[in-house]
Formats: sequence, C-alpha cells, structure tokens
Amino acid sequence: MAGCSFFTFGSTLQATCAGLSLIFLGWVAFASVNVIFKDRIITSKDHRFQQMQASYENRVADLQLSYDELNNALVSAEDRFKSTADQLEAKQQTVANLLDASRSSRQLLRVSARATPQRPRSNLSTLRARRHRALLRMWQATVWKPTRSLVGLLRRQDPQSCRPRPRQSGHLFRKRRVGN
Repeated sequence: MAGCSFFTFGSTLQATCAGLSLIFLGWVAFASVNVIFKDRIITSKDHRFQQMQASYENRVADLQLSYDELNNALVSAEDRFKSTADQLEAKQQTVANLLDASRSSRQLLRVSARATPQRPRSNLSTLRARRHRALLRMWQATVWKPTRSLVGLLRRQDPQSCRPRPRQSGHLFRKRRVGN
C-alpha cells in the first residue's frame, strides 16, 4: 500500500473537535425541542401569566373592599361623634338654663326677704319649698320637653351667666359620601 497515508491528530485537536461537536449537537437538540414543543411552552407561559394576573386582580379587589369597609367605619364613627357632641351640647344648654333659673329664683328670694321685714321661720321654709318646686318644674320643662320655650320663666337672666360656646370646628364633622 504505497499510496495511502494516515493523518495523526494530537490530543488538543481531538478535544477541541469533540467539544465543538458536542456544542453543535446540543444546539441542534435545543432547537429541535423548541420547534417541536413550541406550542406547549407558549401555552404554559400564558397559563402562568393568567394565574399571576388573576392573583393580582383578586388582591386589588380585596384591598378595595378593605378600603371601603374602613371608609364606612370612619364615616359612622364621625356620625356617632357628631351626635354625641350634639347631645352634650344640648345637655350643657339645659344645665346653663337650670343655673340661670336657680340664680333668678335666689334673687327673687333675696328681694322678697328684703321686702318683708322678718318673717317667721315657717314662711322661710315655705319659700324654700316653693323655690324647690319651681326649680323642679323648670327642670322638668327643660329636660322632658326641650322644645318648650323658657323665655317667660327666665326673664330675669344674669348677663354673666354660663352659656355654652358654639363649636369652633363643626366643619370637620361633615358627612362624606362614599362611592358612587
């Protein structure tokens, strides 16, 4: 065999050729799998995306519901606070009216005690009983019938009497409308 010659490859060249052929075969396998299973891969990614989107929308809906509940609780708390403040204001006005009536009845007692020189002890206790009954009637008129006018009973009011001050911050308690 005179015309045949053999080529000899060194170990580095053999390792390089083996590595390049492995990379080429890997790329061919990867491309083939992507082409063959392309629809499945896209479907699974789309399914995962839809699950994440549904999870996000549920979370947003839960947060919106929590916000609405919290806002409704705030509005009801403001309403309760306003009604309690109005009740306290009415009670304070009633107490002020009773104090005014008490002052005017004391002044009447002083004037009547000065007008008549010395009264017997029994008349003084009678005046006290009358004053007590008048205060009781006035208290019943203001507490049980608050719409009834006390102007006739309180004509002799002291200008320095204790009157409730109007609320300064009433604008903070306006009812807010929630949602549409």
